[in-house]
Amino acid sequence: MAPIIFDLASSQFITSLDLTPIIAHNPTIAHPLLVALLTNVNPEKNSPRPFLDILPFLPPTLATFDLYGRLLRDQTRVTVQGYSTVADLVLMEVLGRFIHECINWLDRAEREERQGNISDDRFVKGVQNVCFVFNLYLMATSDFLIAVPLLHITHQALHCGSYM
Repeated sequence: MAPIIFDLASSQFITSLDLTPIIAHNPTIAHPLLVALLTNVNPEKNSPRPFLDILPFLPPTLATFDLYGRLLRDQTRVTVQGYSTVADLVLMEVLGRFIHECINWLDRAEREERQGNISDDRFVKGVQNVCFVFNLYLMATSDFLIAVPLLHITHQALHCGSYM
């Protein structure tokens, strides 16, 4: 499957708009596809920026956190100037914004729930996912650059803890 994914990434057939549903339904496929898109050696065909730009706006679901976990451990070399690996690129360019957008997503979901606009449990599930996953990340990392933003979002999520 890996050669097909790399060929697919090189073909310009996949756009940044295609990634969100792929990530939501199959992070196992999304990870190598995203890595192939980020490491494409021909920036004229595929600039990594559009693919990085969708990552912060993914909802706080387990599939999203699965993808982030894979990306933050990925040591594949990238050709983006100033970064050596996929993990470095995602950590420095995306993770902080993702944490900020998770908080915004939870705030919006809570507001919509209180206003009666939604009746599902997306807010509660979002808080549970954020607390669970970021606490796992905190326990697994000794990197201060990752730990501080994770503590911030965990604090924000626990602030909403009365819903759990």
